Amino acid sequence: MYIIDDNNCNDSTNIKKSISQVSEVGFFDFSSSLHGTNLLKFNNNLYAYNSHGLFKLISTKLKAWQSIPIPTNDKKILLVPLNNYLYLYDSNGFSWKIKANTSFLTDWIKINSLKKSKNIPLKVKPLVFFNNYIYGITFLQNTFEIVRSNNLNDSQMYWETTAPISFNNINKNKDIAFMVVLNNCLYAATNTLSGDFKDLNSYLSNGIEIWSSKNGNIDSWKQINISGFDVKKVISSKTIFPNQLIKAFTIYTCPKTQTECLIVGTSSLYGSQIWSYNPKNGWINIPLKFTSQTTINEIKSILFIDNEIFLATRTFFDFEEKYCNNINCSFYKINNLHCENCNIEYINCSCDIIDINCKVPNCKNYIADSIIYFNNKIFYSLSDETKEFGDIIFSLCFYQTNNIKKVSNIPNSKNYYCENLNDNSNNILCNNKNSGKCSHAEGCSSKTLGDCSHAEGCNSKSLGDCSHSEGCNSITFEKTSHAEGSNTQATGCSSHSEGLKTIAFGANAHAEGNMTKAEGNNSHSNGLETIAKGINSYSEGHLTIAFGNNSHAQGFSSKAEGNNSHTEGCETISKGNNSHSEGNLTISTGINSHAQGFSSKAKGDNSHAEGSETISKGNNSHSEGSLTISTGINSHAQGFSSKSEGDNSHAEGYKSLADGNNSHSEGKLSQSKGENSHAEGNVTLANGVSSHAEGFSTQAYANFSHTEGSYNYTKGINAHAEGNETIANGKNSHSQGFKSIAFGENSHVEGNETKTFGDNSHAEGFKTRSQGKNSHSEGEETRSTAINSHAEGKQTTASGVNSHAEGLKTTSIGNNSHSEGAETKAEGENSHAQGFNTTASGNGSHAEGFNTTSIGNNSHSEGMETKAEGENSHAQGFNTIASGNA
Repeated sequence: MYIIDDNNCNDSTNIKKSISQVSEVGFFDFSSSLHGTNLLKFNNNLYAYNSHGLFKLISTKLKAWQSIPIPTNDKKILLVPLNNYLYLYDSNGFSWKIKANTSFLTDWIKINSLKKSKNIPLKVKPLVFFNNYIYGITFLQNTFEIVRSNNLNDSQMYWETTAPISFNNINKNKDIAFMVVLNNCLYAATNTLSGDFKDLNSYLSNGIEIWSSKNGNIDSWKQINISGFDVKKVISSKTIFPNQLIKAFTIYTCPKTQTECLIVGTSSLYGSQIWSYNPKNGWINIPLKFTSQTTINEIKSILFIDNEIFLATRTFFDFEEKYCNNINCSFYKINNLHCENCNIEYINCSCDIIDINCKVPNCKNYIADSIIYFNNKIFYSLSDETKEFGDIIFSLCFYQTNNIKKVSNIPNSKNYYCENLNDNSNNILCNNKNSGKCSHAEGCSSKTLGDCSHAEGCNSKSLGDCSHSEGCNSITFEKTSHAEGSNTQATGCSSHSEGLKTIAFGANAHAEGNMTKAEGNNSHSNGLETIAKGINSYSEGHLTIAFGNNSHAQGFSSKAEGNNSHTEGCETISKGNNSHSEGNLTISTGINSHAQGFSSKAKGDNSHAEGSETISKGNNSHSEGSLTISTGINSHAQGFSSKSEGDNSHAEGYKSLADGNNSHSEGKLSQSKGENSHAEGNVTLANGVSSHAEGFSTQAYANFSHTEGSYNYTKGINAHAEGNETIANGKNSHSQGFKSIAFGENSHVEGNETKTFGDNSHAEGFKTRSQGKNSHSEGEETRSTAINSHAEGKQTTASGVNSHAEGLKTTSIGNNSHSEGAETKAEGENSHAQGFNTTASGNGSHAEGFNTTSIGNNSHSEGMETKAEGENSHAQGFNTIASGNA
């Protein structure tokens, strides 16, 4: 590729070459950048960047700027050259850097920023290089912190705090306006604007602060100005401080002292100001005086050279929503820095000559954005205030010899500066030029510089040997490259660019369609606003991006970011290497991951997400259906809104949850939370380790517990609940039937509304109760309340230890007592009641028959209505009484 030496500034006799347009409108017909273009110098080259990307100056004469690949598509970026690196910071807080003399195509380094000693992730905006450290700021809630790192060549950068948070004024200092090195000291300026630029109440604090440090250490900072430069105004009975915001600064060498000095420009609704700082003499104000009532409200860029200041500014009229819409009130030159009454000259521009084939705007609506000095020229960027046309860059010849300024005498003519926009030869509007051997140039202002090259169309340029450019503003930079259409660029060797505003940057790259970019070697981009950045990448459709090597992006706004990744559909993203994303709004982040359907996300390595809004987070996980999430490693979620969060877990059905490792949840609203747990059915819960819940609204809370049926739950370890509304509360307990409850350890309850309270107890039948340890209750409404008691039949009660009640409404109260029959009572210890309505109340007594009673200890009654009242007495027969003691 030919780099053209087109520095004509030494020819001061040719006045018409003093100011010239050095870029096409919008670089190659990009629309307005909305926020203007910034200029910077890096690695002995001049660059420009805006919302459309990064551009490198190739030739001022040809107005040729090469599009440079950057690793982000963010529209709002900051580029800062620091210590042989170019740092890039985007509006999301992500940052990259690239070393000088490396490839923009392959050598961008993604920076991973961490807080030193804590390994907390940070988002750091780099600002300055000082004493082998990169200094920057990280934003906290409503404030900021200055940090530094000495990991200059590493992708992993560790940052340490190097100044008090917000310089100990969190409520006032909102941001760092700039950091700069001056006379081997570090300087930092704060912005203090507390609200909207046009709101009076935003100007109530006492204004900006400027701090200096000799070594950058946290305890070394000193404020070197009076806050807000001690400027005050009274408006609407309020005292306001105009100087709250700095957008521009520069350093220069003072002619008398040969020390470095600082110039800052403030921006304010109530008038901008310029202040100059000399470390020996302090601050002085450089007044801005005009012949009219114009007030500058914003200073966006400052350049100091040979005792003159050039300013890029912006102006309101009458404090309304109306800006200055004329270059004449946005780009100023101030003569004699130390003169109190400054003479301000306007640098005019009026682009009235329009190419018959290519549309060129009228410069009257342009305002200045950025100013820089490079190769004996002052370059300044302009943006269209009406946002109708793209940005433009002009240059002004300004060279020095032995510190003596030499600037061409510029006549005071409104139309003069743009008379020669399209060519610098003999002031001829349409002039073809063949410089290369065997080359061919055809059309208005077409140029061939490469040997055997071909340029055809309006303002087309072929710089590479054997290259071919065809169409309006098409340009080829390298050998055998081909650019065809309108405003196309073929930068790489053997690259091909075709259509409208297409760019083929990489070697053998192919860009076709409308505003497509093929930036990687062997990459292919086809469609509308598609980008193929990776090597061998392919991008097709509308707004698709293929970042990774060998990646494929197809459809609408899809992105293939990982190497070998594939994305297809509408707004799909494949970030992981070898990942696949297909459908609508799907994302595959993990390595070898697959996302398919609508808004599904495969985040884990080897994960699979399929359906509608499914998410696979864990490695090797699988989510399928609608709103399902598989978080654990090897987990599986299937159905609607089901979640498998544990490793190796499985959730299937409607809003089922498998939370524990190796857990299984299946059905509707079922949950398996314990490890190795299983929940199946409707609203089931398996909470314990290795627990099992099955049926409807069953709950297995304890480890190794099992519940099955409807509305059952187990709280005891190894407990089992089965049936309807049963509860197994005790350890190793078993509950079966309807509304049965097993509270005791190792207890067993079976039937209808039966309950076991004692350990090892057994209740069986209808409304039976086993309350004592090792007790047994069987039948209907039986009660065994004491240890080892036994109640059997209907409404029997065994309340004594080792007691036995059997039959109908029998009662065994005494220890070791036995009641048998109907309505019998064994009240004494070791007593025995048998028959109908018999009572054995004495210890060791025996009542047998009908209505018999044994009251005395060891007494015996037998027959019908007999009574044995005395000790050891015996009554037998009918209505007999034994009252005496034997």
